[in-house]
Amino acid sequence: MREATERQLSKIRNRLADLEDYRQALKSELDRLNRAKAAGDILADIKITHCPACDQPLDEPSSKPGHCHLCRRPKALSNADSSKRVDFEFEQLTEESNEVVDLISRLRMDESNRMREVGEAIEEIARIESILRPVRAASAAILPPEISIIDQQIGRLEEQINQLGRIKGALKLRDNLSAQIDKIAQEVKALDAEIAETGEGVSLSQASDVLTDGMNSYLNALNAHHPDRWPEGAIRVRLEERRFGFTVQDAKWSAKLGATLQAYFLLSYHYALMSLSGQPNYNYPGLVILDFPPTFADGVEVADKENYIIEPFQELMNRGTDLPIQLIAAGRSFEGIQIAHRLKLKQVWK
Repeated sequence: MREATERQLSKIRNRLADLEDYRQALKSELDRLNRAKAAGDILADIKITHCPACDQPLDEPSSKPGHCHLCRRPKALSNADSSKRVDFEFEQLTEESNEVVDLISRLRMDESNRMREVGEAIEEIARIESILRPVRAASAAILPPEISIIDQQIGRLEEQINQLGRIKGALKLRDNLSAQIDKIAQEVKALDAEIAETGEGVSLSQASDVLTDGMNSYLNALNAHHPDRWPEGAIRVRLEERRFGFTVQDAKWSAKLGATLQAYFLLSYHYALMSLSGQPNYNYPGLVILDFPPTFADGVEVADKENYIIEPFQELMNRGTDLPIQLIAAGRSFEGIQIAHRLKLKQVWK
């Protein structure tokens, strides 16, 4: 009786845990719908005033009611219909959440009743044990000692059986893990073969030369109008299967260069990667994002000197490639740069 009640209590608690997780999921979904509805109310009145392709102002809307003023076609779904759909979903989820809460409440009551039954069963067992204790003491004096020895042997055998069961479970788990390891090893082997096949046509030496040429091209562009901007020698890139390295005059670049020259070095690296955009056999996305500090470490004011750092990138973009490329730079000024969309920010973020 006690064991059956405890099994039922365990099932009730497992069911409660599942329902609590489901109730939390419903609450999260309701919160998302509330945020979506609020965002829809705010964004519903936002109109398209500029063309998304060329950013030019659109003419005054002259479309019919229920038609899009941009493409002149009937709207598939109005804002009101969208709001009704969200409201319907919200009501459905609310009703379902209420049902789950009610079911959880009933299960809590059932759990309390089962716990009371288990307590009563424990008390009844204790009462029966107290009644049987004198009987067992009397029977132990009458029964032969061989029975006690047999009981001990039975206990040891039962413990051995339980131990063997635990060992069997551990061996089964080991077999499952071994099967998973073998499957993963096969997948790794297939991936290694694919990588090896793909990498057969890759020349690391050629790739190193391409990056080296790109970085040095940027530094040469810096020195074209001011020979002292990069006083060090050429940069050398070395690509290997498991590592890569950069040297300046056969020395490690970070130990060889000061703070300002390190900034030039990093910009040359971005320039070299950007120069790969649109070239055959290279998959660079054609986007570079730079954030300049207010001053360099040697005290040079970026606001007065930053344009020459951007000009090589501008010349690279003006050459034209099969792939559109873009440079986004944040700095102190950038005044006087041609063919650039310049935004002046006034908000100070701390």
